[in-house]
Amino acid sequence: MNGRPILTAEAMRAAEQIAIDGGTGVEELMERAGAALAEAAYRFAGPMPVLILCGPGNNGGDGYVAARHLAGRGVHVRVAALAEPKSDAAKWARSRWTGEVEELSADTRGSPLLIDALFGTGLTRGLDEPVSLLLSELVHEAVVAIACDLPSGVETDSGELLNPLHDYDMTVAFGALKPAHLLHPAMHKCGRLVLGRGIEFEQNLSFGWGIRRVDRTPKRESLGGQKYRQPRDSRGDGVRHTQCVEAALAQ
Repeated sequence: MNGRPILTAEAMRAAEQIAIDGGTGVEELMERAGAALAEAAYRFAGPMPVLILCGPGNNGGDGYVAARHLAGRGVHVRVAALAEPKSDAAKWARSRWTGEVEELSADTRGSPLLIDALFGTGLTRGLDEPVSLLLSELVHEAVVAIACDLPSGVETDSGELLNPLHDYDMTVAFGALKPAHLLHPAMHKCGRLVLGRGIEFEQNLSFGWGIRRVDRTPKRESLGGQKYRQPRDSRGDGVRHTQCVEAALAQ
């Protein structure tokens, strides 16, 4: 079947569980996602110094993995954590990051490249106001801002903004796009969409999730450094470009 799947938060959780039940560990899924995030960020922004904001859940775990892979490429990486990891997989990812971890606070300095890995699929309430304001400030100050899965503060299935958001330059989804990537108003905040390596869904299409598949021919552009960048002020036309990244780092 041609096209790409679009999964709700519930369907994505079910797909992940099927993959886990089939023998793919949570840590392996996280490693794939974080490696894809790092690959996409490096292709988009080059070796730009990066600040990665990590939340306490698996989205934050993806951020720790991405930090490790980007550092391995010689990128200057800083990690700022909102809280200690809570899930076992996120704790595993944090343990493999050998660099320092700052506390995300009002004293956190920005960076030319900002990766938001605070919260992704499944968020049901907005960020606390101080965190929301700090995130907005850091995104605004960055030359390039990238969201891991979804910008923090987006409701996955409706595309509702649960707190104020600045525009991002790129959003990296994993395995499948989510409804919010293509629904107003969230779609206008995501920037360029990149679909990273994730779960194979063909085997799951018979489970009655109502998976929607959309045929979309990606715009072919160079993925090298600055040639892949898109000015923030040019994104208001609602045109979506989706690239697929099969992360070499995840092999």
